[in-house]
Amino acid sequence: MARSFFAPLLKRGVENPAVPLTSESLIDVLGEGRTVAGHSVSSRSVLGIPAVWRAVRIRSGVGAMLPLQSFRLNTRRRVVSRLLDTPHPDLTQFEHREWCWQSLDLHGNVWCFKLRNQMGVVTALVPVNPSAVQVGPVDRDELTPDGRIYLVTLDSGRQVPMTSYELWHVRGFSTDGLVGIPPVSILRQGFGEMLAAQHHAADFFGKGGIVAGVLASDAKLDPGVAEKVKERWRKMVSGGSNEVAVLGAGLRFQPVQMPNRDAQFLESRKFQISEVARAFGIPPFMLYDVEKSTSWGTGIEQQSIGWVVYGLQPDLTRFEQRYTRDVVPPRAYAKHRVEGLLRGDSKARAAFYSVMRNIGALNVDEIRDLEDREPLPDGAGQTYLQPLNMAPLGADSTEEDDT
Repeated sequence: MARSFFAPLLKRGVENPAVPLTSESLIDVLGEGRTVAGHSVSSRSVLGIPAVWRAVRIRSGVGAMLPLQSFRLNTRRRVVSRLLDTPHPDLTQFEHREWCWQSLDLHGNVWCFKLRNQMGVVTALVPVNPSAVQVGPVDRDELTPDGRIYLVTLDSGRQVPMTSYELWHVRGFSTDGLVGIPPVSILRQGFGEMLAAQHHAADFFGKGGIVAGVLASDAKLDPGVAEKVKERWRKMVSGGSNEVAVLGAGLRFQPVQMPNRDAQFLESRKFQISEVARAFGIPPFMLYDVEKSTSWGTGIEQQSIGWVVYGLQPDLTRFEQRYTRDVVPPRAYAKHRVEGLLRGDSKARAAFYSVMRNIGALNVDEIRDLEDREPLPDGAGQTYLQPLNMAPLGADSTEEDDT
């Protein structure tokens, strides 16, 4: 790869208008990180919001724990994929995939170095900090068939140009086809409001729960006495003091800020959970907000299934297709197994298995597999049945029983 090919990009750096900036650190440097509420929002600071922490944890945890397997194309025959099973020399499969989900949820993109052996085969995917990557369009040629160039800032501070041959990229929701949109940037104002509310609560209770106001007196106070009264009052009512404030000599306290109950402070904190749930596509009960949930029975179960289908499945498909394209062996595809998340209660599962078994759609081993159990020995669970007299599937139903 000729270094001169990338010289214009390296020379102009962040000033190059052809290279869209995706680094959140650069956004903060340009002043875009601070919100109207006055708080700087980043992928790390938003994790200080309990609902965001829980939302990212549950999506990344569930996405990483789902079985991910590779199959022969157009079949359900398993194919061994060493890179899919062991994507990193140090991280476990769960840890690696959990990081990928977190990067997607917070940065809108996943980038990993493709480590190759002497034969050019990818042997590991090493995570790259999304804030260290900038992406720009270039003319398509043999070096950049996808029309993208990546500028990666290494730990040493040096920028290195890379292509999709060297960098594995999973894009989140995108409007330009180059990079995914960082949710933290798009929802910056909303997250800033939540951080401001937390800061206000901490400041309010840190001052003993007393709002700012005026100490008024009917008597005339000279400046020296007024300053001593103010200092004495501050010591008594702030900083966790256990002293009881006693007003005398005509002194009275008049707050000048709106009390928290009038500002609906608690209601705004509850609303944050709904906003975060909406942003991450998670049912509120998964963020431990069960106030409006009907019950812990069928209602919760249906919400869970709906979350898998409408909230989780699109990103599962996103990862599956990227794994299929870049990771698994040729003529194979990657697929998550979500049956465990879609299970109903024991009674509902039993009824479903019974019907599917009786119409010949599932055999015993397939049912046991859905329940994470080993197949029966000696192929005893491989037989399919058909409805009439529960004879083996494919048998002539018109034959008379010899017995």
